[in-house]
Amino acid sequence: MLFGQIKPTSKQLSFYKQYCTDLCHDKNGWYLQWTNESYKKYYLEKLLLHEIGHCVDYFYQRYWSKANLKQVEDFADNYAVIWSNKIKQIIGE
Repeated sequence: MLFGQIKPTSKQLSFYKQYCTDLCHDKNGWYLQWTNESYKKYYLEKLLLHEIGHCVDYFYQRYWSKANLKQVEDFADNYAVIWSNKIKQIIGE
């Protein structure tokens, strides 16, 4: 994951720290060096479930607007955390 020439902030890195902490730098800029396993885990546990959370939220008729952006993102984040934990319990992780 390429961040560019400016080193990412601690806040940016903390978003990914559960999945990848290998921050590297070369002539192309700063990037996180992911393994195949960490990418899969991130996409399945975080990104995919977050996006499904948006779909569920939309189903319940809350549409995106600048006024409710935080609510919409919080719902999707919470949905991802709840279902990720449930899935982990089921598969015994």
